[in-house]
Amino acid sequence: MLYVLENGCKWRQLLREYGNWHTLYTRMNRWSKKGVLARVFARL
Repeated sequence: MLYVLENGCKWRQLLREYGNWHTLYTRMNRWSKKGVLARVFARL
C-alpha cells in the first residue's frame, strides 16, 4: 500500500515481488473497512 501511495501507481502495476495485485488490493480494502489501517497509522 505504501508503495502505491508513494509511487502513484495503480494496483495493477505493483511489482510482482509484492504478490498478486488483486490479493493485496482486497486485503487492504478489507483492513480499511475494519479499521485495521487506521490503528496501524495511529501507532506510526
